[in-house]
Amino acid sequence: MENVSGITTTLQSLSDDLGHTLERVSTSVVAIDARRYLSSSGVYWQDGVIVTAAHTIKQTEGISVLLPSGQRIPASLTGMDPTTDLAVLRAQSSELSVPNFADASRLKVGHLVMAAGRGAQRGFNAALGIVGVLGSAWRSLRGGLVDQFIALDLELHPAAAGGALVDARGSVLGITTPALSRNFPLALPASTVILKS
Repeated sequence: MENVSGITTTLQSLSDDLGHTLERVSTSVVAIDARRYLSSSGVYWQDGVIVTAAHTIKQTEGISVLLPSGQRIPASLTGMDPTTDLAVLRAQSSELSVPNFADASRLKVGHLVMAAGRGAQRGFNAALGIVGVLGSAWRSLRGGLVDQFIALDLELHPAAAGGALVDARGSVLGITTPALSRNFPLALPASTVILKS
């Protein structure tokens, strides 16, 4: 019985740690309404700047952002690069905070990661998985240069596209996207986002 109790305690501790880790990025992840029927996610990258997945932006006007509090604010599209599936929006809110960023080049296959998103209907969401495949710099099918190939072994919620890939410390490694691969979700490392934004 003592062994079972110890395992339960360890699992509870891990569960608590994962919850606390996600809390660190919850005020950095927003829901974006820029397509019909389904919202997407975005990350508050720097003051007034939100980064998301370009394939989720289907309109150039009337874009809105849903904040963690439930307040909705307008946003404007300022840049888009379909070749790397990155888009940049501008929206200002004192409610949002810029997350800590981590160097994705230090990732190893098997590292635990979480995909954090926010849906307009179901709120903050997350998926737990591991880094499945790592590679060097590569070009997408549309010709965009991405600093590192990061394939994720997790199931990405449909509304989480454009959300944050988070490491075990609660730092953002990059942006999640299912658009550049038909077989598994990928992450665009923060270094690529910085270059494109």
